Amino acid sequence: MQPIEKLVDWVKDRPVFWRHAIRLALTKGELTEEQHRLIWAIAQMEYEVIDKGMLYPLYETPVTASGLVSEVSKINLSSITKVVNVGSLAPNQGLTLNPKGLNIIYGDNGTGKSTYARILKHACLTRGDVAPILGNVFEDSNEESSAKLTVVSDNESLPVDWTKTAEVDENLKSIRVFDTETASHYVSKKEGALGYKPFALKVLESLSIALDYVKRQIREELMPGNGLQTLPAFSSDTLSGKFVNGLSHRTTLEDVEKYCAIDGEISQITPIQQSIFELKSQSVASIKKGLNAQVSRVTPLSKKLRALSNALSDKVYTDLNVLKKDATEKAELAKELRERVLSNLPFEGIGDAKWLTLWQAAESFIKSQTSGITFPPDESETCPLCLQAIGSDSAQKLASFREYVANQAVQEAESASKTLKIEVNKIEDLLLDLSDYDAVIDELTNEDNDFKTSIAVLVESLKLRKSQFLKPNAENAFPDFDEAPVKYCEDILETLNNDVNELVGKDDESHNALILEKEQALAELESRKLVSDNKEIIIKNISRYVFENKLKAIEEITNTRQVTILANELSKATIIEPLVKCFEDELNKFGFDRFTVQVKTRGSSSQQLSKLEIIEGSNNVVAEIASEGEQRCIAIACFMAEIIADGRRSAVIFDDPVNSLDHRWREDIGKRLVEESLVRQVVVFTHDIVFYKYLLECVDKTTGSSVKQIRLDRNRKHTGLVDNTPPWDALPIKARIGQLNAAYQTLEKVDRTGTELEYSQHSYGFYNLLREAWERLVEEKLFNNVVTRFGRSIQTQRITKLIDDITQADYDTIELGMSNCSTFFQGHDTATGLQQRPRKISEVKDDLDLIGNLLSGLNRRR
Repeated sequence: MQPIEKLVDWVKDRPVFWRHAIRLALTKGELTEEQHRLIWAIAQMEYEVIDKGMLYPLYETPVTASGLVSEVSKINLSSITKVVNVGSLAPNQGLTLNPKGLNIIYGDNGTGKSTYARILKHACLTRGDVAPILGNVFEDSNEESSAKLTVVSDNESLPVDWTKTAEVDENLKSIRVFDTETASHYVSKKEGALGYKPFALKVLESLSIALDYVKRQIREELMPGNGLQTLPAFSSDTLSGKFVNGLSHRTTLEDVEKYCAIDGEISQITPIQQSIFELKSQSVASIKKGLNAQVSRVTPLSKKLRALSNALSDKVYTDLNVLKKDATEKAELAKELRERVLSNLPFEGIGDAKWLTLWQAAESFIKSQTSGITFPPDESETCPLCLQAIGSDSAQKLASFREYVANQAVQEAESASKTLKIEVNKIEDLLLDLSDYDAVIDELTNEDNDFKTSIAVLVESLKLRKSQFLKPNAENAFPDFDEAPVKYCEDILETLNNDVNELVGKDDESHNALILEKEQALAELESRKLVSDNKEIIIKNISRYVFENKLKAIEEITNTRQVTILANELSKATIIEPLVKCFEDELNKFGFDRFTVQVKTRGSSSQQLSKLEIIEGSNNVVAEIASEGEQRCIAIACFMAEIIADGRRSAVIFDDPVNSLDHRWREDIGKRLVEESLVRQVVVFTHDIVFYKYLLECVDKTTGSSVKQIRLDRNRKHTGLVDNTPPWDALPIKARIGQLNAAYQTLEKVDRTGTELEYSQHSYGFYNLLREAWERLVEEKLFNNVVTRFGRSIQTQRITKLIDDITQADYDTIELGMSNCSTFFQGHDTATGLQQRPRKISEVKDDLDLIGNLLSGLNRRR
């Protein structure tokens, strides 16, 4: 099992923020300040300090190590095709690579080389941040950036559809990518030493640093003075005081409510204070007398207030409405009966309430006179009102009146009306004047409770309700009133009565215990009131205690001891020795014979380091004296050592590995990459023509090596235009003549189909290239590359192979060819009227044959 596999297995049961720190370290390398802040935020989400964000489920996912586990099979890159909306890369273009040996992708700045490399950095495995993939800013496209990457595994081609959001492909992650950004993640500078930290240990170090960052944030947050608000002093002699002094993260809001004073308790404070004062300043007998007098004063007011409150209560209003409804319904029934029985009379209102009053009065008068007279009078009897004899018609009408009055409906209507009137009269007669109680109201008013004002408000509310009650068609909605003054007065009375009862059987010698009891009760009430007054602060402090408890829980889990234990385990000889051996071998290949590797395995905060030291040196100053080139080579040595020590055989990709380095380090790196191409596919992106040429030279010198060359170009609209011919500057003379033959075919076509101006311009360009070909022939064939353009030195060992039988005819041929080129290429300003006509196409063919024949002759003689 690879160290990374052990690490991934180890972290799966760790907290979420540990796992995400490992995930970031695996993909990003050393973590940034922004990433540390993210890990701190995840820790707070995990322990419910803050709300979990929308991305939290992503943080919870298991850590994977794609491309870092043991390699199953060798993976090489075959091609990159069907690129869509990636930078300004041209569509319908692609890179086709040789799955074996060295592949060089050359291009000047801005030709799309880095964009292709960026695709591979996203798809394959690299360290550190990768620049984002952007679409073509010069074109309006909504297409998702994508490409088709084809890999070869065990001679089987496997296409992979890559997008920015596609799932990780394990085969692609087997391919490693190295660039300038990656280099900084392989070399560590600590304590004046320049060292290479094995990747698994580097990931653990990043985790340890992240945990320390979280711990620092917590300790800063928990510093004294942060968060908690100051409360007044609470006495621990009271239950509520003990509660406040013992606040913690376990305290609930229900606990706070339980120890808060309610209004009734607060209203008892002043009376108890007065009672204590009186107990201390008077005898028991005088206190009893005073209490009884106060009870006699307060009782009438309390009863009055309760009576007013009850008389105008919601229930009374409801009952009154029921009576109104009953009276109305029964009056309607009586009206219907009256209209049916007493119709066609000369007067209106016969049978109504007023008429009934008249009828009942007459009946009462007659019955009070003589028992022998009936009511209503019969025919021929004297009417008690007009004192005339009753006629037959009148007798019939009076009989019908009697029948009507005797009817039950009429009687019930009359009864309901009387009942309603009685209740309405009660409300009308209700006196809301409390002026007779002003003295006792003043007595009960104090600075803590403005009883007098609340009584005035109560009276006004009751007056408004009374008027609403008496309205004929009052709506159900009417003003509420606050019963607090009523209850306050009743509470005072209850307290007074309790005090009176407490003094029963007491004398002056035994009331000290009562004073102490009241003082304790007062202290508890005052403490509960203090809780109520500071309730908001208490709740905030409880929230702070909860917050701090969660932070302490996070702090406990930031201990790096387990990290150190795992780092020590991964640093055992069986794991690290092969890596150190490969590291030493790689350094030797780069010529670091003055450095040696010393393994350092200390376990403080997982700081494991393979350190470089100067042989027999007294100070570890490599970090100060190593040049940028040396450090780049050391980084590549680290990169290669990891791959070789892990037994990996898959492809490696280098993006501008010699950027900003001088020729000395370019040579060393180029030689090492060509050597590695013998055992694995090596892909190199470069814009450095000198490095390009040196790679080709190394291929020529290395038995069994091969190279595939691709050149990238651009037009005004797109980059990444693929040309499988190498750049002109890197071509040897034989290849240049091959390209000149192709250029001649183009020129010949222009001669046949184009204008004279077009032919002239193409001809000048052809002779420019022909002149450079003659110069390359002299360099390669006459001087045998002893001295070369872009060369690093004079190759004296090649002097022995110089051709020693060059004839005068050879010199004359070279002179003629160069002269023709100098005459017919466009490189100097020519005076008007002296311009040379372009060579005829047949003459151009002769000049091309001239250099070709000379090259063939020189090759035969060699």
